[in-house]
Amino acid sequence: KRLFRPLAIMVVEVDEFKQVARTAPQTAEAALAQVATRLKELSRQSDVVARYGEGQLSVLLPNRYSPYRARSSGLS
Repeated sequence: KRLFRPLAIMVVEVDEFKQVARTAPQTAEAALAQVATRLKELSRQSDVVARYGEGQLSVLLPNRYSPYRARSSGLS
């Protein structure tokens, strides 16, 4: 059954991740893990924090509208 509830997605990119990963990959991974942990601490229980790409994390926020909802969907 589809619920048709709002979902906001946030993508977080860690600055300089690729440069650090080239010279110290374990340090870069540890830093990304720390950022993910902090995002989880600040998120609601229903939110999902996941790795999105190299140096990127995504946060899925169920039952949240995007601040751009009115502009992108034509709703006001």
